[in-house]
Amino acid sequence: MEQETRRIALYKTRTFSEKIGDTFDFLRENWRQLAVWLTYLMLPLSLVSAVSMNTMMGTYLSVFSSAGSGELSTADALSTSLSYLAVMVLSFLAVAMGLSLTYGAMRLYEQRPQRLQGLTLSDLRPYITQGVGRMFVLTLLASILLVMLVVVLVFFGVGFAMAAPRVGIFMLVLLYAAIPVVMVPLTLTAPVYLFEDDINPFQAYLKAWRLGWATWGGVAAVLIVLGVLVYLIIGVCSIPLYGTWIYRILTLSRGEEMVQPGMLASMGLYLLSVVVGYIGHMLSVIVYVGLAYQYGHACDKIDGAGIDREIEDFEQL
Repeated sequence: MEQETRRIALYKTRTFSEKIGDTFDFLRENWRQLAVWLTYLMLPLSLVSAVSMNTMMGTYLSVFSSAGSGELSTADALSTSLSYLAVMVLSFLAVAMGLSLTYGAMRLYEQRPQRLQGLTLSDLRPYITQGVGRMFVLTLLASILLVMLVVVLVFFGVGFAMAAPRVGIFMLVLLYAAIPVVMVPLTLTAPVYLFEDDINPFQAYLKAWRLGWATWGGVAAVLIVLGVLVYLIIGVCSIPLYGTWIYRILTLSRGEEMVQPGMLASMGLYLLSVVVGYIGHMLSVIVYVGLAYQYGHACDKIDGAGIDREIEDFEQL
C-alpha cells in the first residue's frame, strides 16, 4: 500500500528552506492535476498571444525594411498599438487566471480530505472567475494609485529641481532606489486578496504591506531564488526565438535587405512563440506557490493564523 504523503499546511511558520521545500513538495504531489488544468487555460492564451506578438514585431521590422525611412505609417502605428494592447491584456489574463487557479487549488487542497484527487476544472471555475475579477480590481486600483503617485512626485521633483538642483537629483536617485524596496512587500497582495474572501482591495494592500514589511527579507529571498530559477529556464528556452528576432534586427541595422521568411519559417517562428509563452505561464506557478507559503508564514508569524485555524478545527470535532 502506498504511503500517504503529509498534508502541507498553508498557515505555518517556516524557515526559508522549509518554504522552498514545501513549494516543491506541493508541486511534486499535485503536478499532474495542475499541469492539465493550466494547459486548458494557458495554451489557448499562448496561441493568441503569439499571433499578437509576431504581428507587433513584424510591423516593427517592416518599417525599417521599407525605404529606410524608419517612419511609422498610420496603419503600422495602429497595428503595432493594437498588437501591444492585445499582448498586455492577454498577459494580464494569463497571470490572473494562473494565480486564481493555483490559489483556488491550494485552498481546496487544505479543505478536502482527498486533497486534489477527483477534482475537475469545473470545481475550480468559481475560484477562477472570482479571482480574475479580484485581480482586475487590484490592477485597476494599483494603476490609479500609481498615476496619482507619479503626478505628486513630478510636482515635488520639479519644485526641488528649481529650488535646489542637487537636492532634486538626490531625491530622484533615492526614489529609484526605494521603488524595489517598496514593491517587495506588495507582492503579497495577490495571495492576501485571493485567499481571504472577507477583505476589500484597500485592506488587501494594507495587509500585504504590513505582513510583507514585517517579513521583508523572507519575501525578497523567495522572489529572488524562485524568480531566478524560473526566468533562467524561460531565458534558455527563449534563446531560439529571441535569437531569430535579434538576427533580423541586426540585418536591418547594417542596411542589408531583409529576406522575408517563407510559410514554413513563419510557422516555425509562431510555434516558437507559442512554446515560449506556454512554458513561461506554466513555470510561473512555482513563484505563485512560493509566495503563497510566504504569505502563510507571515500570517502565522505575525497574526497567529495557524493557531486560530487549529482552534477552529478542534471546535468542529
